[in-house]
Amino acid sequence: MKKETKKYVFSVLLKDDHGNVLRILSSLSLLSIMEILGLCLFYYLFIALSLFVITKEKYPHYKFRYALSNAYIGGFFSGITPSASGGQVGQIYVFRKHGVDPSDSAGILWLDFVMYQVVLILYTIVLLLLRFTKFSGEYPALFTMIFIGFLMNSTVLFFLFSMAFFPKKFKAICLFLVKLLSKLHLLKDQKKAMEKSDAVLVAFTENINKNRNNKKLVWKLVLINFLRLSSYFAIPFLIGAILHIKIDFLDSLALSSFVSMANAFFPVPGASGGTEMMFHSLYSLILPQQYVSTVLILWRVVTFHLSLIVGGTLFIIEKFRRRRDI
Repeated sequence: MKKETKKYVFSVLLKDDHGNVLRILSSLSLLSIMEILGLCLFYYLFIALSLFVITKEKYPHYKFRYALSNAYIGGFFSGITPSASGGQVGQIYVFRKHGVDPSDSAGILWLDFVMYQVVLILYTIVLLLLRFTKFSGEYPALFTMIFIGFLMNSTVLFFLFSMAFFPKKFKAICLFLVKLLSKLHLLKDQKKAMEKSDAVLVAFTENINKNRNNKKLVWKLVLINFLRLSSYFAIPFLIGAILHIKIDFLDSLALSSFVSMANAFFPVPGASGGTEMMFHSLYSLILPQQYVSTVLILWRVVTFHLSLIVGGTLFIIEKFRRRRDI
């Protein structure tokens, strides 16, 4: 069903543009193709750098290549699960393979995601102030979705902060869930599960408090996440530059961030279907019509399909490797 829906979405978006898309793609030089594919690495380097600098705080011998592998594997699991819910689960598994304790990896991923969300929200606020009035009149309904997506991301951030600032309440919620699962006969040993949950939460809270009080680390992560988001939002502009299409850089940056915010509305794996329609609708405002579908396909390959291939391959490699001791 999902596959059929995706085919339908692409057929609607491409309409009678198949021939034009194939003509543009076939005219690309090998260098241009390599440059476009290289944009995927460009973005994931900053994701890996964020994981690397946080992990190095407690594990000095942690290597950057471990973080790069973990970044791609996180992208793979986010891409194949609804609402990107499996990304951090996959990353905890890989962290364990790299010799990082699960409670430490949970704290690392918490700080990574919180800093990402903080910078994302601030970045989007600036772009909304600069470009909202310019585009909102064209598609009022779409921009309502973008605004609600912004509120949803802000709610997630509030919940994540509550884990750090109200650990006792968060602990009470977790223990309540353990009891509920036990009553539903989904847990065999309630006492053991509660003890294990309590130990993990204590270690997790200690990790969070230690990292969030490290001002130098926090500002380092602000810079990394600014570069991370800038590199991601700039991908459509860079694809346009490779195809020799003139696009206003700030317009493209703003529309790319609006697409990211609207993705909160599409809880299917990879936000498939909705993401393509949102991108096509918004970028039709600034791209020549004959190039919209081509840029969309290349953007989706770089930001989604290629990362699935690389992340899936790396996960298979990590699965069969022995656990490292760092």
